[in-house]
Amino acid sequence: MPDDDSPEPRAEAAGWRAGIAPAIHNDAPLPEPAQLYGLVVLAFLLHTPTRAVGRQWCVRCSVDWPCDHLRLAYRLREGF
Repeated sequence: MPDDDSPEPRAEAAGWRAGIAPAIHNDAPLPEPAQLYGLVVLAFLLHTPTRAVGRQWCVRCSVDWPCDHLRLAYRLREGF
């Protein structure tokens, strides 16, 4: 059992009084900009052109490359 005189609870309370936020837990959701940037990077990895000579298409969408998903991802990345 923890001691009531242990310094840890007082240190945490002092941190709150000083305006210091506690550490974020690993299961906390990502902030929206970080999640959006991760999705943009994922789009760059998934929507790649075929290796065929001549007309290329997106291996994920099966449409002419660059596909609409890749164009949107590029525009979003330029916004960062």
